[in-house]
Amino acid sequence: MVRPMLAHELLGVPSLTFVEPDYASMPDICYNQMIAGLDGDEGRLLIDEEDNPLALAIGNRDAWTAASFHLRRPDVSVLERFESLSGEIWQESRGVWESAVREHFSSFIRENVPPSIEDCNPERATSVLELLMKECDGLEPGACLDFCCGSGIASAALRNLGFSPVSFDNDPGLLSRGFASHRLEPASTLCIDARIAPSYVNPATFSVGLMFGEITSFNEDIWGPIVTSMAKLTENGLISTGTQKEAEFVARKVGETGKKTHMYENDRDPVYDRWVCLISG
Repeated sequence: MVRPMLAHELLGVPSLTFVEPDYASMPDICYNQMIAGLDGDEGRLLIDEEDNPLALAIGNRDAWTAASFHLRRPDVSVLERFESLSGEIWQESRGVWESAVREHFSSFIRENVPPSIEDCNPERATSVLELLMKECDGLEPGACLDFCCGSGIASAALRNLGFSPVSFDNDPGLLSRGFASHRLEPASTLCIDARIAPSYVNPATFSVGLMFGEITSFNEDIWGPIVTSMAKLTENGLISTGTQKEAEFVARKVGETGKKTHMYENDRDPVYDRWVCLISG
């Protein structure tokens, strides 16, 4: 397998840091002003297939800093700063650049965040694969979403079925475990809040959310937006929970978006993924 190009390689510089401290910060327009105010003698403007700005890197010799615009628009100050430099324009596809940025921030987690304890046993992995194989029957494999992916149990199963999951969770320790166990791929993994996933990922024909919960009256205001985001981003989806009450909450929130649901008890595992809520429409 050919190694995907890294962000600094796509900009033709020896190394690279970002003004954004993490991937979750990418949509914040405050970083436009930050990159526009950086000192430097040279600039590299990266544009996509339609000539839209993807990134601006500013630096000299070996020290380069970039801002990425794949999740926000640059303002006039950014373009004026590039024009003031001895700059070059480079071009790359949006998808390649986005993967490189995800790889950059995932690599930081992988190298700096201690992995959480192993939470995937072979029996669970097998039961998840069997469940997804059944519910994905008839779906064309392609891009999909793994909501609250944890250490990547669903992501690994989805790849085994031919899908290309974009995985996200807000727990860096679990993501680090997923990288260490090779269930998560850095170039397709994000450390973000799933409640605002539409700000970061594109809609997909299929989405998965394993073991949503524990859902209680005290945290419904957290899980409700997560379920709603998933329903809005997918044509077909699967959410599993530990209890029937949690599954009924999920079905109710999905229904509020206008999507259809089908709920059933899953006997593949006596503890995990006991109830399944399917999303369609």
